[in-house]
Amino acid sequence: MIHRPTTVRRRGRLLACAAVALLMTLGSAMTLAAAPALEAFSTLGTLRQIELSPDGSWVAYLYPLQGRMVVVAHPVTDASKPTVLPLSPESYVKWFRWGNNERLVCV
Repeated sequence: MIHRPTTVRRRGRLLACAAVALLMTLGSAMTLAAAPALEAFSTLGTLRQIELSPDGSWVAYLYPLQGRMVVVAHPVTDASKPTVLPLSPESYVKWFRWGNNERLVCV
């Protein structure tokens, strides 16, 4: 069967129209989804600043706990017993860095 250039162009136009129709349908479905509640924007996120220790054996991250951010660390191979760094009740951690494989520097 010999394809003529006009047949190829028609198929291309048909595929383009189908793609546009599909995108319009998906776009309208996404705009109909319920908007998130205002509370979702006023609460802290679950995890922030996830970082591995220099040797890759520990992971540490910021986690909201009782209205403030705390640093949580645990071995990469065992997340069942996380360690929450002991801080004073009025402290709030903005960020941290690994000082070495065993120490975290918190600000």
